[in-house]
Amino acid sequence: MFRAIWIIGRLKKLVYVIAMVCFVVLSITGFGPWLILGKSLSGYWAMAHVTFAPVFALCVAALAVIWAHRCRFDKSDYQALLYLIQRHTQKDALCEISELIRKICFWLICVLAIPLILSIVLSMFGLFGTAGQKFLFHLHRYSALIFALAAIVHTYLVIFNLGARYRIMK
Repeated sequence: MFRAIWIIGRLKKLVYVIAMVCFVVLSITGFGPWLILGKSLSGYWAMAHVTFAPVFALCVAALAVIWAHRCRFDKSDYQALLYLIQRHTQKDALCEISELIRKICFWLICVLAIPLILSIVLSMFGLFGTAGQKFLFHLHRYSALIFALAAIVHTYLVIFNLGARYRIMK
């Protein structure tokens, strides 16, 4: 029984690590040519991007299922929202506020994954014409930008909360 729980915990961490590696590769290959080189995605950049994208989509779906129960909103989140509105700076209030923002980022990631994935998949079909494909491409680009910001904040808060728990246990 304990071995099964241990294995499931390791699998959750493995899926998260794979998702993070894919996220970094997709961010570099997706935004790198556009921001650094001023060019569109093509060549080896595009091949790397297309290779890691399905793995990332599967990992995001798995993480959404795995973490949905942990990231549900409850009464403590209402108290954290009140702390946020009243701008409390006590240590306990900051931990609760960061937990609330982490949950919001998680659900934002889950919601943004839908247009992020569907926009590029639908643009592969010739159903929407040139103007529709251009719109879907821009939808993919800007939803990826917001997705990346939410993922960076979420990852930071996961690390922050782990550090806070470690300091409390000391």
